[in-house]
Amino acid sequence: MGATILSRKRFNEALLASVPASPSEMESLNGLAAEGGAGFPRLLVSRGLLTPEGLLRSYETICGIPAFKREPDADAPAPSDVLPLSFLRAKLLIPVSAADGTLTVAMADP
Repeated sequence: MGATILSRKRFNEALLASVPASPSEMESLNGLAAEGGAGFPRLLVSRGLLTPEGLLRSYETICGIPAFKREPDADAPAPSDVLPLSFLRAKLLIPVSAADGTLTVAMADP
């Protein structure tokens, strides 16, 4: 599953295409999706148009990034000093594991 590079606007539009909404609500949501706001997916969840699980599946499908499912015995934990804390906070990243020269991170919003 390869990652697809999308702008926030294109992601929101693709997400909106998967949501069942009335024509009038769809028109209103189209404007919000076009603005490209990062809060748009949460808006769909808060309006009940999308479940959190549905949003997770949409991220997987649209972005081509599988959801993080940590196995208790998987890889060694990542050392906490691999990347600067300021960078991790700014990008909403969490180092998860390090193995064979590869650092695996979890991200809040791909």
